[in-house]
Amino acid sequence: MVEKLNKYEKEREELIREFVHTERTHLKKLKLMLYIYKKPLIRQKIISHEKVLKLFPNLEELILIHGILLTDLKSRESGSKHRVKGISDILLQRFDGEAGRRMTKACAVFAANQAQADKLFR
Repeated sequence: MVEKLNKYEKEREELIREFVHTERTHLKKLKLMLYIYKKPLIRQKIISHEKVLKLFPNLEELILIHGILLTDLKSRESGSKHRVKGISDILLQRFDGEAGRRMTKACAVFAANQAQADKLFR
């Protein structure tokens, strides 16, 4: 079905799929941070629990937020041969209003603590 789309529609389709792929990759990296770094650091007591929390202050919250976004985005994908419906309503739902404030705050907390985390290892 994608082959029957005009140039603009094909580009739009590719951009939507790229956005979904990027979100999927981002969520995967967040989960890797949790299972490869945070949990083993806590379990093996390599550094203090306090330092681990400074390194990964709200990782689980970010995983939840991005997981919800990815689930919503994937619900619009109906397979590689079918046209992806628009995603603007999903983006507005996740980045506007209370959900948007929650996303912004969660990302800001994580990013703000990265400078502190960097100092822990210098």
